[in-house]
Amino acid sequence: MGFSVSSPDRPAGSGFFHPATPLAAWLMLAVMLPLWPWPLQLAAAAACAGLAARREWAAPWLAARRVRWLLAALLAAMAWNTPGQALWPADWAPTREGVLEGSLHALRLLALLWCMKALFASRSRQAWLLGLRTLCWPLTWLGLDINRAALRLWLTLEESERLTGQAPPRWRDLWQALSAAPTAASEHAQGDEGRALTLQLQALTARDLLAWLVLALALAASVFG
Repeated sequence: MGFSVSSPDRPAGSGFFHPATPLAAWLMLAVMLPLWPWPLQLAAAAACAGLAARREWAAPWLAARRVRWLLAALLAAMAWNTPGQALWPADWAPTREGVLEGSLHALRLLALLWCMKALFASRSRQAWLLGLRTLCWPLTWLGLDINRAALRLWLTLEESERLTGQAPPRWRDLWQALSAAPTAASEHAQGDEGRALTLQLQALTARDLLAWLVLALALAASVFG
């Protein structure tokens, strides 16, 4: 699978912002969330869940269900490894501070996951690939192929969105899929050989630059505020 790029017929895209701008906002959110007080983190998570549920009301629940074991492992690791006051009088009891910190970590992970699902539902996959390619542009200074880097990142995000957006398969369905794996894999490989994407480049507009400036100010306020 590969893609090619072409010069734009017009500088602006179909959306209000360039696809790189909401992706940059998502990255900024990942950096700023741990710096906010817990009520603000809770409000941000609720807003992300609401955005994810706009297209499909069950999307936040399905996403949380798919990562429930990761969330449980994260909560357990923080609860039993963070120093603090024990929840009950026992040497092996988790700490109150660890449970709180683990819950906040899980909340932040869910917020970013819900926000990613909302982004993926708002624009086409080609648009997000263009956004990733734009964000990877500084890698050209290191002599790296930004087309390949953006494509790999896009495929990773696509697989993450697929895994967190579907209902968990039943054991019978999983067994049938594994039994038919050689045939399905060969068909999938043949399909990927013929897949090609052509991206129409878009220029950052004044509103994109303004949005990036607001994001930078918000990040500075979160870090130094």
